[in-house]
Amino acid sequence: MALTDQSPLYLAIRDAGLNRWLRTVARELPALFNYVSTADKVCSPIDAVGAVAAHAKSLTHQVGPYRLGGADSDETSISAQVRAVRVDFAPANVIELPPGLSSSPFEQKIALQVDGSFGLACPQVSAPLLCSNLTQFAVLTLRFTQDATLGWRLVLKLEGTEGMLELPVTLVESVNCLLGSTLALPAQASSEPDEPLMGVIDFTAAPTPVGASLGHNPSVDDHQLKARLDLTMSGHDDGEFVLVKGFEAGALPARTATGPFDLTVAASEDFLRRFFTAFVSGFRMNFSSPASAPATGGVSIGYDVTVEGLQVGSFDLRADNTVRVSEIDVRWETVVVTLEANLPQLCLPGNTVCIFGRNPDLSITLDLSEHLRSELSLTASPLVTFARHPQRGTKDLWQAFHTEAGTQIQPPTDGRWGLLDRWQIYLDAQSVDIDVFDLPDMVGDLFEQAVKDAVDAALAPLDPVSRAAMELLLGPVVQFVRDALDIPDDFSEWLADQLHHSVGLGNSLATWALNYFKWLQLYELPEAVPLSLVTPPPPGAPPAGSPPPATNNLDPVMLPISFVEVKVDAAELTVQADFGELT
Repeated sequence: MALTDQSPLYLAIRDAGLNRWLRTVARELPALFNYVSTADKVCSPIDAVGAVAAHAKSLTHQVGPYRLGGADSDETSISAQVRAVRVDFAPANVIELPPGLSSSPFEQKIALQVDGSFGLACPQVSAPLLCSNLTQFAVLTLRFTQDATLGWRLVLKLEGTEGMLELPVTLVESVNCLLGSTLALPAQASSEPDEPLMGVIDFTAAPTPVGASLGHNPSVDDHQLKARLDLTMSGHDDGEFVLVKGFEAGALPARTATGPFDLTVAASEDFLRRFFTAFVSGFRMNFSSPASAPATGGVSIGYDVTVEGLQVGSFDLRADNTVRVSEIDVRWETVVVTLEANLPQLCLPGNTVCIFGRNPDLSITLDLSEHLRSELSLTASPLVTFARHPQRGTKDLWQAFHTEAGTQIQPPTDGRWGLLDRWQIYLDAQSVDIDVFDLPDMVGDLFEQAVKDAVDAALAPLDPVSRAAMELLLGPVVQFVRDALDIPDDFSEWLADQLHHSVGLGNSLATWALNYFKWLQLYELPEAVPLSLVTPPPPGAPPAGSPPPATNNLDPVMLPISFVEVKVDAAELTVQADFGELT
């Protein structure tokens, strides 16, 4: 069964990948998980990536010391640490839940385990910490809810919680202050709140309704958290077609992980058709080519055209990892064509009265904006590139993220993510074909009327007798011009062929469209996703006249993406990714 059989868009994240990211956060920002009064007094060793020391980042966040006995008491050092956070998606195989939480079936549930420690030191400077270890377990469920203001939200609900605490027992008689042993004391609590604990993700999309065939949405099974969504999309015009350049195509890193991917996103054919329709509706093209000076008996054609979007007809995913898009209608906003010609000079006997002695003799402007019909088609394949920033050098992730690109890249890069390398996903079109480039027969009528008007203008300065004689010499005006310029009877077909091939309008359209599809990315990710963490200000309004309370903007956590794969079959397009881990 295809992943998108029951919804246009499918997303899944595996618990192993999420746990890898949680470890990455803890090792990159150890100060967020370790709160101590004295840096060398901790209950548990601190594990941090090498770059923390390289960039002189603190391993701990200082708190206290505190006077637990009042203002006149000695200061007491503390240590509060979160050693590990793990999640386990049904069926459980990562976390061994305590009996109080494992008695009910673990279906469509998420297990959470937080290992921490807390320590107190006696007021003496040399006193060691007396540490307690806490392991807290929780079982949660997920559901979509809709809010009138916030729209659809994915919310967590706590189903139950239980903890195990190793607590020091104080020996009051001890002169060394709080000499003790440890005693395992289980502390259990259960909770089924009426309201969700927290909203973790905001969506503007609507989840696929749960039906008999769907079962659960979101669902937690096969060690994955899965969501099935539908999105409403529309195209827009950003005003200018900009090609983002400046990156060098690098060798695609090989996949080092084995087994299932950490992240899976699948899009159905219908979803992609709507996405592509919105994508190409923003296509804009405006260019012109003036008519050149024609030779006698020749025609020069110029044009001024504007395209305001493309409209998708047929969109097909194919089993050979390709996408076929056909019957793409070109929405011509403006098509103004100018024909200029030099006709053989025509004189009455005695050469005293002549016409067609100018250059050009004939200039006709036709507005074909509502008449030109064009259809494109293309065959494309999904393409993943790993684009390397040419100024990256030996900079690590943090240095690259905080360094802006220099001006030597022309045009400049987009300014996002500093000098980080990029995973880029394209729908790579190998060629764009013009299947239809037609003008209706009525364009021939427009041409004939324009010829008659132009010849009438040339005859207007003549006296009545000379004009009558010249008209007799000309014969049928339109046929005279056709013969002189070698224009066939089917003017519409001739003009369409001239525009398409001889003048190059068709080639310009195809080239412009090919560049549009080749350069505009379906999606782009940095090699490591920067996750910015901001400590909120304390609650309550500050006193009048005081500056606003400062917030602690922590350095972003770099969450590496080690591999990205995209593939297409007859049912859907699938993007899969592995999460990396820093050393």
